Amino acid sequence: MKTDNTIRADGFERSLEEDLKYLQKVFSAGKFQDVLDKGDVVVRRHLNSAALFNILGSAFLELGNTNDAKAQFQRALSVDPNFPKALYNMGILCQFENNLNGSLAWWRSLTKLEPAFVEGHNSMGHVLLELGNPTEALKCFQRTIEANNDDASAHKTIGDILRSTGDFDGAIKSYQKAVFISPDFAEAYNNLGIAQKKIGEVDLAIKNYKTAIKIDSNFLEAHNNLGNILTEIGEIKLAVNACQEAVFINSDCYEAQNNLGNALLELQDFDGALACYLKASELRPTFAAPIINSGLVMIQKGELNDAINFFQKAILIEPTNVTAYTNIGLTFIKLSDGEIYLENEENQPGSRCTSHNFFKQSAISFFQKALEIEPELPEVKHLLAAISNLTTSGAPKQYVEGLFDGYARQFEDSLTNLSYRIPELLSAEILEQSNWKTGSTLDMGCGTGLSGLKLADYSERLVGVDLSKNMLRHAQAKNIYHELIHSELILYLNEKKLDFDTFIAMDVYVYHGDLRPVFEAIKRRNRRSGTLAFSTEHIDNGDYTLKKTGRYAHSGSYIKSLCKDYDYSLINFKKVRGRIDHGKDIESGLYLLTFEV
Repeated sequence: MKTDNTIRADGFERSLEEDLKYLQKVFSAGKFQDVLDKGDVVVRRHLNSAALFNILGSAFLELGNTNDAKAQFQRALSVDPNFPKALYNMGILCQFENNLNGSLAWWRSLTKLEPAFVEGHNSMGHVLLELGNPTEALKCFQRTIEANNDDASAHKTIGDILRSTGDFDGAIKSYQKAVFISPDFAEAYNNLGIAQKKIGEVDLAIKNYKTAIKIDSNFLEAHNNLGNILTEIGEIKLAVNACQEAVFINSDCYEAQNNLGNALLELQDFDGALACYLKASELRPTFAAPIINSGLVMIQKGELNDAINFFQKAILIEPTNVTAYTNIGLTFIKLSDGEIYLENEENQPGSRCTSHNFFKQSAISFFQKALEIEPELPEVKHLLAAISNLTTSGAPKQYVEGLFDGYARQFEDSLTNLSYRIPELLSAEILEQSNWKTGSTLDMGCGTGLSGLKLADYSERLVGVDLSKNMLRHAQAKNIYHELIHSELILYLNEKKLDFDTFIAMDVYVYHGDLRPVFEAIKRRNRRSGTLAFSTEHIDNGDYTLKKTGRYAHSGSYIKSLCKDYDYSLINFKKVRGRIDHGKDIESGLYLLTFEV
């Protein structure tokens, strides 16, 4: 005789516990309709099982039948109002119906009753993120790992939240914990790379992007990130390969097309880059970046009218895009450098428009529009001051750093084209004065190491400091410096130990108007007497001026006044042709000073 709490199934008599175990196995196999069919038999025998009603509700929910799912979860809670899984599933049901606040209410009740119910904290955290509340979400995920410190996904999500708030060190620790727990967690490796890139750990970032790709060769975002960082550090051929892999994975990914265009542009494959940008724009017509980048291609090709057209198209797509306004301003500056054919309403194609003032006023107008949108843009403020004939004390850190980070790869080739002679000429003056021994030498604004190359064999110790990380990478490759330091120059001079025989600054003061902080810091803080050698762009009158190129020029009388104020001796000064700009010789001043401490 069978009792009321058993049924016959497959020749066996099952208790409630066995029935539930069997139904769970069917559910886990994805056979949700079978769960409901067999559940009809089971429920007639076990009318008061919250667990049974819960699993039936879960099956209905998986099949998209939210009404019957809700009825079953409510039956479960009528049997046991505190049944954790039913409380949790009511939250899932609300989420399924896009009632996120309802989900939070159910899960808060759940976690209050069962603080160790990990899924409740975890799901509540994800909903809070969706609702734009990362602070409360972070608390939920922290409770998740308090209950289960081996939850790699929770550690990864904590890393994501910390990264979004700018706590990159905290994010890195969370990602590292995630990959320690789960060594095949490709997304965590990728996000670890993103955070490391943010704090300048480029090599580690590259390593982790590659690890993510090794785990999942079709991980599109990791290929994209790898391509971007390789482009930024000037490893262009490798960058092109990575970006091509991303496009191969999904040729309809507009970001991948845009990124490949960026790499090809650096490779000076202008037609290839333009094709990628146009494809990206076709895939995502509201994406302004590839339109702006198409304009940059046109600038490289010398087709400035087309460049302006692209930038204006980007503004139509995104009226508050300051990059587009800024680039139009920069293009008008280029137009003002000579006689250019400009196509507009007043000047038909092919007519000559050579009004320097028109181009200048147009550039000013677009820079001002950019600042109306974002008033605190140091780079644009500097450009506006330059084109408006306003002299400031120095170029903003962001302007110089961005300029040379983007310029590093082609820097030396560009200088060759400009007949750049400063390192050769100034180093000759230094070596002659020092009897071919420069002792301990600080190369201020060392760039890619062109000046260091001239003096390395004559220096006991050669230290380079520069604001651009990408420039420093190229300098490091020359293997001539004992130490390379990433820092803003004035900050370095005022905070680091100074114990040098020779200070050199070749084509560095063109980004510093007021040189008093340099002269003062060297004289006050260096531990020994020494030599200060540097170049300037030269002017005959006044102290210093900001040119429309964004570079400063200094007069000999200004340098002499600094020597007097800070007790330097002017040993030698000469005017030379330092380089060529737009076919014109740029007159430079070479200075050799000594000081006593």
